[in-house]
Amino acid sequence: MNDIDLVLRKNNLLDAYQENTALLVWDHVIGSRLGRYARSAYVRDRILTVYVSSSTVAHELSLLKSKLLKDINEHIKPHRVRDIRFVQGSIPRPHVPIERIHDECGEADARALFADLDDPSLASRFIRLVASQKDREASLLAAGGRRCLRCGAVYLGDADECPGCRYDD
Repeated sequence: MNDIDLVLRKNNLLDAYQENTALLVWDHVIGSRLGRYARSAYVRDRILTVYVSSSTVAHELSLLKSKLLKDINEHIKPHRVRDIRFVQGSIPRPHVPIERIHDECGEADARALFADLDDPSLASRFIRLVASQKDREASLLAAGGRRCLRCGAVYLGDADECPGCRYDD
């Protein structure tokens, strides 16, 4: 027994710590591909509760439940998980760092677009707005974003259409 176990045992936390190791093992067992749609939430009475993004994912994972239980319990010895409960909930997206890119051509295009505007203050604001949008698109595309096949908006995601067009129907 190491020092951490002694401190946990002294404070009556060892059992809770060991029971909750299933939360740490979940990401390893589920893998990164399915892990985007299912996040371990908590363990209570040896039942692991997992939040899933949809009922479809819950159904698919329920078909894999016995294998998932076996894999989890191989990694944790003293407190074995006896069941997994899949609950539809919010799955936060992992943070994707996006490097800000300045698109010089975008600014030049914006200046040409509003060159005929009589009000220089208004033209300046429109130029900043369009140039900022071009910078945003360039940054998202460089970070792995894609352009929507329907409307042309740039977004982060795996679908062929942006979230707005997907839910527009």
